[in-house]
Amino acid sequence: MPEVESANRVRSATPAGRDARSAIKLVREIAARYEIQSLERLIAVCESAGDRHELGVAVLGRFKAGKSSFLNHFIGRKVLPVGVVPVTSVITELAWANEERCRVRFLDGRDELVGLADLPGFITEAGNPENGKRVDRVTVSVRDLASYRGLRFIDTPGLESAFAHNTDVSLHWIPNVDIALVAVGVDPPLSQQDVSLIRKLLEYTPKVCVLLTKVDAITEDERVEVLDFVHAQLNRNFEQNIAVFPYSTREGFESLRQALEENFLLPTLATVREQKEQIVERKVQTLVRECGEYVRLRLRSAEIIDSERQQLRHRAFDDTLSVADTKLALQLATRHVIAQSRAYIEKVLAPYQRSMGTELTGRLASEYPAWRTSFGKTLVRFEEWLRAEMTCQVAEISQTRQSDFLQPLYDLQRQYRKTLQAFRDQLSERTMELFGVSLRTTETEIAVRAPRSPDVQIGRIFDHNWELLSAILPMALLRGVLRRRFVTRVEEETFKNLCRLTAQWLDVVSATALQMQKEAEERLREVIDTVDRLTASPSVDIRQIRWDLDQLESLHAKQRKES
Repeated sequence: MPEVESANRVRSATPAGRDARSAIKLVREIAARYEIQSLERLIAVCESAGDRHELGVAVLGRFKAGKSSFLNHFIGRKVLPVGVVPVTSVITELAWANEERCRVRFLDGRDELVGLADLPGFITEAGNPENGKRVDRVTVSVRDLASYRGLRFIDTPGLESAFAHNTDVSLHWIPNVDIALVAVGVDPPLSQQDVSLIRKLLEYTPKVCVLLTKVDAITEDERVEVLDFVHAQLNRNFEQNIAVFPYSTREGFESLRQALEENFLLPTLATVREQKEQIVERKVQTLVRECGEYVRLRLRSAEIIDSERQQLRHRAFDDTLSVADTKLALQLATRHVIAQSRAYIEKVLAPYQRSMGTELTGRLASEYPAWRTSFGKTLVRFEEWLRAEMTCQVAEISQTRQSDFLQPLYDLQRQYRKTLQAFRDQLSERTMELFGVSLRTTETEIAVRAPRSPDVQIGRIFDHNWELLSAILPMALLRGVLRRRFVTRVEEETFKNLCRLTAQWLDVVSATALQMQKEAEERLREVIDTVDRLTASPSVDIRQIRWDLDQLESLHAKQRKES
């Protein structure tokens, strides 16, 4: 499809693209003037959306709505793992490439190429529980999507599953959506949660459709009834027309796939540039609106006389907002993680007490016969051998199980985000009540900056210098006794060094948790300071505030009119 490839190479040099860049630049300037740090993530999303060559078709929805099964069926073979319980736990992209491969991008920025057979170990709940491997996303390149060059198909974790972190991943990723297919099963056909998801998606893209899955489970008459119900609910809740595509992966329903291709995917491919411009415009429109809400709060505060403003500011941060309680919740979460970490790390290391001792004892059995020197030299040889083996074993455990040792920090990360988001939501309600302006802001993740693995240190194996007794101790008579003593020392040193490794990782986790707490408290201070500055006596001329707000409101009105 040459025309599609040509369209993909067109960057945002069109008037619409220039308008979007100008709007982002304006928001950046205004956000910097009023120190509105909460808009940084959305600004970055808008900028990256304008730079992408491809459009992403994201499949979202409740768990077990058939998202992964749909994508496998559409590709024509089973690439994504499926199951009877919630499976997908990581954002997974599928795109065309001549060479099939899987690229795993980790949260720390690392990339790793893996085989298709290794995919479940990174994107499923069973292979990567609660994303303990800290995967950001996985990109699967397959030749089967040659007809859809220019599109990326994106599988997302299911909403409302037993795994709360899966819902968190999908909701947190929504601002990045280009085109959304909301997967909805026929039973129930459309819930209030589905409507809420569509409403949230429409803030970031005008391209939202409903994929009505598993229609093979109902009769033709029932399908008509369900489609009428879904259309009625969508028309009742949304002014925008939202297309509905029934779908089934079973044989005999090939016409449904053909309808999806002809009425949705192929028209999208034929108009990639126009689609991209509309998507960027919608994201920027939301950005401009949110920035306007902050500036409107600043203006509202500036217009209030000082005495009344001080009373309102005091009420905005009174005890009912629980600033102190939020700080305490952050501190208690940190203390809990530190207190529980030793038992958790010990549990991770417990299996190695036996396996490591058995492996080293086996190696000793093969090495020991060659040590046919004096008693003292044999002791030295054993000590050097054990130190080298122990250092290698412990270092490997420390490296391969790093993500497990850091799991308490990832749990703490989620707790921090929920606590801070709850505070932001409560603060938004209070500013709406007092100033007539709501602040719809989203708390971003506090990064777990993976610390350096602790240094592995192996202490002295023996406390005495037996070299002095070497001349009078007959080695031939003592080989059996010495071998048994060496086996005992292997077991003792294994236990001692695993205990040392536990203490080392506990120190690492504790120090990192305290640093994360400091950052979380800084986030809390930032949002308080932002609202505090916006509601304080104006340091910026009130005419400047009105000018900025007029610019944002005019731009937002123009965007709405054009959309």
